[in-house]
Amino acid sequence: MLGILMLEITKCSVFLVLLSLQGLGLLINLVEYSARNRHCLVNMETSCSFDSSSLGEANDSLNASGQMAAVQALVQLFLERERAAQLAESKTDELIKEAPTAQHDKSGEWQETSGEIQWVSTEKPENTEEKDKKEEDEEELDLNKALQHAGKHMEDCIVASYTALLLGCLCQESPINVTTVRTYLPEGDFSIMTEMLKKFLSFMNLICAVGTTGQKCISRVIEYLEHC
Repeated sequence: MLGILMLEITKCSVFLVLLSLQGLGLLINLVEYSARNRHCLVNMETSCSFDSSSLGEANDSLNASGQMAAVQALVQLFLERERAAQLAESKTDELIKEAPTAQHDKSGEWQETSGEIQWVSTEKPENTEEKDKKEEDEEELDLNKALQHAGKHMEDCIVASYTALLLGCLCQESPINVTTVRTYLPEGDFSIMTEMLKKFLSFMNLICAVGTTGQKCISRVIEYLEHC
């Protein structure tokens, strides 16, 4: 029953992620080469953050009319997902470090008898099948935990990367937009966005042919933000 429930939650999570990526991808296409669309998006307001996991933070950022700037919501989404990705990555690393290592077999020892070396058991026989089953269950549980954290890390990285790419497209050819986005970033530093985009570009280079339109767009945004 628990397995079925987890499967349904996973399906729901994948659907929501795909829906988010489709929306972000559409916005990227709309603003990448259109100054008018960039101007429209920058001047939009929204009633909350674009990410349900950021609703608590969003409530503190609403103005008197109950609205917040779209750019602020996008930056908030990026920061939330970037932090979540770091947390998921650290948890995955911890699980890998805590993985059981092969232990020295203490069930016996090598002894020389009549000029021959033989393995002699030094412990009483026990229910090895039950012991092996328990070890297998523990290993499977650790593997499932590691996979869950790895999947969450991938989800957060992709959403953060798409959001950073959208914000980067908004900054193109507009010093005013650069200043606006910088206002909401920690210490006004774009490096947190460029680092995420570089990781995303490396991932894209692994799964796609080098030189695709998407990769060129990412590279162009990275170069632009590094010179802001």
